[in-house]
Amino acid sequence: PVRGRPRNLNPDQTHDLLTLLAEAPEMYLNEIMDWVALCLDAAVSRTALHMLINDAGLTYKILRRAASERDEETREQWRQLIRTTSLPR
Repeated sequence: PVRGRPRNLNPDQTHDLLTLLAEAPEMYLNEIMDWVALCLDAAVSRTALHMLINDAGLTYKILRRAASERDEETREQWRQLIRTTSLPR
């Protein structure tokens, strides 16, 4: 039997989120939470997001390494892009 609270994101939203993380693994949890709110029109807690990322097999070490290699100018361009566009539903 399944226990606990139901997931905040449906399977399509989860797929979109994991696709985002594959393309931009350097994102911090708060940035991911903002993206979920803006692009998926959903709310997810930091803990739920952390568990979802963990369940997908991603680790802090992988995300941390990617963050240290990021290009801040490219990140700002990406932030502007997500402010003006959203994923198709």
